[in-house]
Amino acid sequence: MFKKALLAVVLAGITATSFAEMTTSVQSDSFSGEGGADSTLAGVSPLEFDMFDSSLGTLTGAYISYSLGVNGGLIGADNMSNEETSGIGSLGAEMLLKEMSGMNFFKEGTYDSVFEKLTRVENTTFNLAADPTMSVGGEGDDIQQFNGTSGIVDSNGFISLNTSLLSQFIGNAGDTFTVDFDTTSVTTVSVTGAQGFFQPVNLDVTMNLYYTYDEVSENAEANDAPAPLGFAALGLALAGFGMRRKKK
Repeated sequence: MFKKALLAVVLAGITATSFAEMTTSVQSDSFSGEGGADSTLAGVSPLEFDMFDSSLGTLTGAYISYSLGVNGGLIGADNMSNEETSGIGSLGAEMLLKEMSGMNFFKEGTYDSVFEKLTRVENTTFNLAADPTMSVGGEGDDIQQFNGTSGIVDSNGFISLNTSLLSQFIGNAGDTFTVDFDTTSVTTVSVTGAQGFFQPVNLDVTMNLYYTYDEVSENAEANDAPAPLGFAALGLALAGFGMRRKKK
């Protein structure tokens, strides 16, 4: 019974090394502007994020989420004929993110891109009265306008990235990477005999990122170095126990 107790005590000292799972704060970067913005073009900056600082510990996960917010904008149709007419229109925007060259953002367990196109488009119908003057403008029933409303589409929460590719996120304090975005403004008006007019929507492109990692605890750091000695101590302890038994 004593031998088992001694063994348990010694092994406890040897296996005391432990890791504390940690989570970094969430990084967020965004762009606000008119629909149609493209970060690969001059004057528009890509989204920027910090790489994982390797001095913190061992990276175990990377998680991202992204969203497209749309608000405002308008589309309209002005009948230019002396006959009633009708048609349809669409207002909104589309957005697609793209990682910088040399990086691959794949979903966990797959090689499918984590970035999917987000689309937020409102559709409407125009029913226009005849315009005897066949002129532009006015306030009669021969002209109609549709104003966009606010709305957000997103990635449905945080998505885990492929853990076999985590090394691409590891760097030193101050190292960064970028993510490009390409947006398309949707302002279509299709009404026979009418002239369309529009104003692009305003949009907000946002991406969030956080990391998980193992941090060696202070107790673990104290126990890491003497680990081999621990096994030697185990041998000596058991040997000492054997000698005591023999003397009896």
